[in-house]
Amino acid sequence: MPQLAVGLPFSTEIMFRGFSTETPDGDPIKFGGFGAKLGLTQFIPVPMFPIALSAGLYGTKVNLADIVKVNNSIFTLQASFSVPVLTLYGGIGFESSDMSVEVKDEAGESLYKFDLSGDNKTRSTIGFRLKLAVLSFHADYNAGTYKSYTAGIGLTLR
Repeated sequence: MPQLAVGLPFSTEIMFRGFSTETPDGDPIKFGGFGAKLGLTQFIPVPMFPIALSAGLYGTKVNLADIVKVNNSIFTLQASFSVPVLTLYGGIGFESSDMSVEVKDEAGESLYKFDLSGDNKTRSTIGFRLKLAVLSFHADYNAGTYKSYTAGIGLTLR
């Protein structure tokens, strides 16, 4: 998933991700998201070096051919510990999600429709990032209603 994150003053960061395409029939497929993270360590008067604290808010929207629509949002509290080239991190997130599915006939009349709310309410994460020059590699484990592993590669220009 293409993602762009921009670091701003005062330990803030904004993120955008997404793509758009269409099915062979010309129906839209859209995936988009946003995020914002604020470094909290700057507001704590006691030096916590080498631990950094932050809070983040992220959202994702998915539209599959105007049939399936998904929304997800999460608020996170994160802690990290960094040494040259390696960052260990963990956190907790409070999230919500919903999905709507509607199939229509050619006249636009609804043939089938249902809505679901996600069971996910909290998620904990633990992981690491390895930064080698401008390349970053990360992997983490997420535990909540559903367990998942993620990994990625990125370009970091800082």
